[in-house]
Amino acid sequence: MISVVICSVESSAADLVRRNAMRTAGTLAKPFTDMEFIIIDNNQDPRGICAVYNEGARRAQGDILLFMHEDVFFMDFNWGNILEEKFANNPELGVLGLAGSQILNATPPFWPWFGDPYLAGRIVHEINDGKDFFIMPYGADNNDKRVLVADGLWLAVRRQAWEKHPFDEETFKNFHFYDLDLCMQMYPQYQVVVSSEILVKHLSQGSFGPVWEQEAELFLEKWGHKLPLSVPGISIPQQRGPMPVSVNIKGQISQQTIV
Repeated sequence: MISVVICSVESSAADLVRRNAMRTAGTLAKPFTDMEFIIIDNNQDPRGICAVYNEGARRAQGDILLFMHEDVFFMDFNWGNILEEKFANNPELGVLGLAGSQILNATPPFWPWFGDPYLAGRIVHEINDGKDFFIMPYGADNNDKRVLVADGLWLAVRRQAWEKHPFDEETFKNFHFYDLDLCMQMYPQYQVVVSSEILVKHLSQGSFGPVWEQEAELFLEKWGHKLPLSVPGISIPQQRGPMPVSVNIKGQISQQTIV
């Protein structure tokens, strides 16, 4: 079973995500039903995302825990079957993400820092009330790639891996670095992999303000002695590669959310 865990601040948004996920998990001919939704209202007595995600994981019944933001929507069908197959075929897989990097830098601990060819994945963004609709192709190909860290907008985690390495709610009490910390905990016992087979659109982009900087300091206090770090077989480069460039897709594919 797949347990979808969402930290929600807007019930109507979370419900739309649930409807989208249910509709797209299988195919039109054969719906995927082996899933549950754990939507935690974080409006009253707000907590950091680590605490909310850990609560959701404890309540979950599935052997795959899918942590996703409530402004992320699937653009393709059959993601549920794809997800189950990837975990079944790779017993070392701990985390599956949709964007990430094979290397993590220390200053700053910003996962796209080293650029191409160390990045993987692709994310569609729909922002400014739909006026801007573009895809960010992090990787040059569509093959699955082992990475060190994956972006937290969408993280599928093997339950046994989470039980050994839960989100660090004692250190990270806001909404940043929960993803990178989780992936660092997994290394090297479990693999973190990015797949381009599952395509989602995100209705926002990352924010980098004072809170991000504070959380970055906490992250470096915990992991800075190991950074920069890369996955096996990848050497730390002396220079950064080119950064990914967004591609405008407005008018080329439908922006309508599948429900």
